[in-house]
Amino acid sequence: MHLSTVNALRNIIYLLLALVALSACKSKAYLHQGEKRITFADREWQVKSGDFKRGPGNNYFGTSSKNLYVDHRGFLHLKLAPEKDRIYCVEVNTVDTLGYGRYTYSIKGNFQHFDPKVVLGLFTWDHSSFDTQANSEIDIEFSQWGFPLAESILHYSVHPVALERLHLERTFSSALSPSTLSGITTHIMEWRDTSISFYAYKGEEVREEALIERFHYSFRNPARVKSAEGKRSDPIRVPKPGGGVQAHINLWLLGPQKELEQEAPEIIIRDFSYEAF
Repeated sequence: MHLSTVNALRNIIYLLLALVALSACKSKAYLHQGEKRITFADREWQVKSGDFKRGPGNNYFGTSSKNLYVDHRGFLHLKLAPEKDRIYCVEVNTVDTLGYGRYTYSIKGNFQHFDPKVVLGLFTWDHSSFDTQANSEIDIEFSQWGFPLAESILHYSVHPVALERLHLERTFSSALSPSTLSGITTHIMEWRDTSISFYAYKGEEVREEALIERFHYSFRNPARVKSAEGKRSDPIRVPKPGGGVQAHINLWLLGPQKELEQEAPEIIIRDFSYEAF
C-alpha cells in the first residue's frame, strides 16, 4: 500500500476515534477575587465552574489556583488538579464577543509527556447559534484521543464535522511529532466569510521559516449538518459568527478520570490576540 494511502487511513482512524471519545506585551493580569473571572492578555475571561459534571467529557471544572493562575510575566497557567476522588479540568472564555478575524495563541507545553486522555482546546463557540451556524465552532486541539500509540496530536476542525458519517474535508490531523510541538509554539486561526486557515509556528515569531503546519478550508466544500441532542442545524459551508461568539481555551479529560497515566499536565498560555477582519 502506498505510504500516502497509509497516512490517510491512519488519520481517518484517529478522527473517528476522536469523535467517539467526544460523545470543542501584556498588561497586569490577576484573578478577580469573588468573581469567576481573570484578566489575561488585556482581556477579561470567564472561568467555567460548578461542582457538578459538565461537558466536554462529563468533567468537573475548577476555579482555584490549583487549576489556573496568571504569573508575574502575565502568562496564564492551566493545569488539571487531582483532588480526592476526582480530577478538576479547566476552561476559560473571553467575556467580550468576537467574530471574523485572526486568533493568535502563543503556548508552551510538553506534549512528549501528555497523557493520552487529556485534550487541550483552542476554539470558538457560540451557545446561541446552533440552528443556523453549528455553534460557530472552529477548533485547534491537542490530544491522542485516549490512544497512546496515536501519532497525531495536533488536529484542526471546522464544524459541523460529522452527522451520520465523518466529513473528512472539514478536518485535518497533523503528522508533526509531539517533540516538535513541545516547547513554545504559536497557533493562528484566520476566520473569513469564505474560508478558514490554520497555521502553526515553532517559537513565538510568526515568520515563514518558522512555519511548521498549515491547513486551509474553503466555501467550495459541501454544506454539512450538525446533529446534537435530537436537533439538526441548517446545512453549513463556512460557519458564520453568531451574536455571542467567544474565544475559549480548555484543558479536559475524555470522560471523568480518578487518575492519570502521566503527571498532570500544565499548559502555559503566553499570549492571546484577536484582530478583527
